[in-house]
Amino acid sequence: GETRSNAVRQVVAQHEPAALRTYTPSQAVFAKSAGVFHYTPEGRRLYDFSSGVLVSNLGHNPRRWMQRFAKYMGWNPEMLFGAPEKSADAY
Repeated sequence: GETRSNAVRQVVAQHEPAALRTYTPSQAVFAKSAGVFHYTPEGRRLYDFSSGVLVSNLGHNPRRWMQRFAKYMGWNPEMLFGAPEKSADAY
């Protein structure tokens, strides 16, 4: 029942070099990650139990932490998040 994810799996299987394959193939396809969750292209929300060092402490895409890091580095917010979108009221 995961047609979009299955299409991605098929493309990866055709183009991924055998040398890059892992030995723990979950075959999970993620469209985005935020906080402690991953999201599939179909919109399913999955907890991340991968125990990555920063993921465990910060979560995925920790916006406030990234903003503070960018400020420390002297970067502007657009370098991390792109230009702010204009609201419909701006038109």
